[in-house]
Amino acid sequence: MAAPIRLTEGPDDTVLVSWTPDSRGVLVAQDRDGNERDRLYRVDLDRRLAMVR
Repeated sequence: MAAPIRLTEGPDDTVLVSWTPDSRGVLVAQDRDGNERDRLYRVDLDRRLAMVR
């Protein structure tokens, strides 16, 4: 089994929401400042750590 791959970095809580329709990325929700107002981002699997809003 392969080791996990980091898709995001930072101190904020980030949760996987779904795969993108083309399966080339994932949608993640990030709670900045702990205010429970999640922001959605796309993370392309070939450009990990680059979150696009």
